[in-house]
Amino acid sequence: AVLRLREPSWAVCALRSGHFAGAVFKGQEAVVHKAIHRYTIRAKSGGSQSAADSGKSIKSAGSSLRRYGETRLKEEVKELMVDKWAEQLASCELIFVSVSKRMRSTLLGTTL
Repeated sequence: AVLRLREPSWAVCALRSGHFAGAVFKGQEAVVHKAIHRYTIRAKSGGSQSAADSGKSIKSAGSSLRRYGETRLKEEVKELMVDKWAEQLASCELIFVSVSKRMRSTLLGTTL
């Protein structure tokens, strides 16, 4: 009922396992939305490539692709949040966020 009567601006952003999904709403209507997927997770082994790299020198083709995927995902999310959606996000009354600890700085821009 509040969404229909007041029409607040609000956003939802989720970043996990190589997937990003986000949207900014005005009341019940989506103003902007985007979903991004990059190959970053180690199949069957689980976990991100950067977690597997800690302290090791892995040089397989798959690991290179996953590292590149992590880098591109971070760049794309930052571009979306800082450049393309900055105005809409600044006007939001509420922003709902779901992100892993490892990816928190990518989405929120800080190291908490």
